[in-house]
This record gives sequence, structure tokens and C-alpha cells, in this order.
Amino acid sequence: PGDYSESEPGILVGDVVPDTTAAEAGLKAGDRLVKWNGTNLTTIESWMGLLAQHSPGDKVTIEFVRDGKTQTATATLRGRERRDQ
Repeated sequence: PGDYSESEPGILVGDVVPDTTAAEAGLKAGDRLVKWNGTNLTTIESWMGLLAQHSPGDKVTIEFVRDGKTQTATATLRGRERRDQ
């Protein structure tokens, strides 16, 4: 997430790291996630609840806004890798 204090609905993508679910789905910094499997995203907290219902390997449909245009992508969720190993 790009900004945890925003009041605009949706979730601003702050950065996309290569070789992650977001990168593989084609998301870019500045995109705004607005739907997750058809459910409107209003806050980061609402998205975390939806994300927690999934497991690595699940496919989800994401709607996002880029340059004023709504686009759709399918993402295959991956487990979060530990960086302290």
C-alpha cells in the first residue's frame, strides 16, 4: 500500500517489487485497487480481511484504476517470503 492515511476509496499501490504477485499481475506503482473478487475495496483494513480468506495458489480477480481507466487482472497469490533467512 502506498498511503495508509488516505480518505479516497481503494488502495493506492505504492511500490511493486519484481517477482511478486503484484508484479506478475501487471500492477504498477500509482495504480489504485478498487475491487477484489467483485468486492469493493474501501480501506486497507477491508482488503486485509479479504486477503486473509485466501491461501497461496488461489486466483483472485483484481480491478484497479490506472490513468483514470478501470482495468482487470487475475492474480495467483503467493506466500510471503521471509527476508531474514
